Amino acid sequence: MNFTIGQVTLAEALNNLNRNSNEKFEAYQNIQIEAINENTIRLMSDNGVNRLEYTLEAREVSGEPIMVNARRFTDIVNKLKDIITFHDNIILSGRTKIKLDYIKGTLINPIDTAEIENSKLNLSQFKNVVKNRLYAVEKNNEHSVISDMLVNGNDIVATNGNVLSLGTLKEPIYKSFLLSQSLAKEIIADFKDDETVNIAVENKKIIIWNNKLKIESNCKNGEYPKYKMLIPQVEDNLIKVNKNELINKLDIMSIVVEYTKPIIKLVFCKNELTVEHKEGKTVMNIENYPNEEPFEIYFNIH
Repeated sequence: MNFTIGQVTLAEALNNLNRNSNEKFEAYQNIQIEAINENTIRLMSDNGVNRLEYTLEAREVSGEPIMVNARRFTDIVNKLKDIITFHDNIILSGRTKIKLDYIKGTLINPIDTAEIENSKLNLSQFKNVVKNRLYAVEKNNEHSVISDMLVNGNDIVATNGNVLSLGTLKEPIYKSFLLSQSLAKEIIADFKDDETVNIAVENKKIIIWNNKLKIESNCKNGEYPKYKMLIPQVEDNLIKVNKNELINKLDIMSIVVEYTKPIIKLVFCKNELTVEHKEGKTVMNIENYPNEEPFEIYFNIH
């Protein structure tokens, strides 16, 4: 295998593969390198759960596919500073010359996205729904966290058995599937510079890709709660609350709660909302409360 490539370009792709131990993903052990044409190489790796494929611009590309140890190859590339030339099993960079042994193994087939039906996933919406809303379910009970999320049209649903949370995408995904938290985090990390990516479900596989990177993951099996029966689709009574004021009141109570049990109470009564804990309370104004009798909600401050 022969090619010449910029150190920064190659290091970025390799580090994305090898950040897994920090992000609690399954580690990628080996990387396959192959020529697409004389100006393009493809890096592929499979950890048994997810398969990643990077397409990178290079020069003077030729030769048969090879397999190398992911961690060793990444460590070498990260320590180099100049343009990297890979010739047979020798890495050349500036005045540095390093031999890298190949690994024997079954070659990985490329991910084929040529003719599959797909949807567009808006990454900023996806990140907002997943990180800012659904991960709140995870924080609610540190001993009972969510493992999978249901993607169904415009909805992304998560539950830990105690709390069910619903987030909404503006653009629908055409097929329903279960999405693991690790894959959701990988999508957010790997496509951080993209506005939209393609997403498809084909042959029990979830595939997400742009023009440089493809991720393929096994579809999760299992049944999900019938969330539309649990979360009302139409609300008869809407109470208007100043969001910033409510956040401020919750922040005040969180200081008290930090040293005691995390359960607080919201009391709706006439035109007031009381945020109450056994150690104290704070009150704010609300609009359109429809009932004569007070209404109470108990919940975990987290």
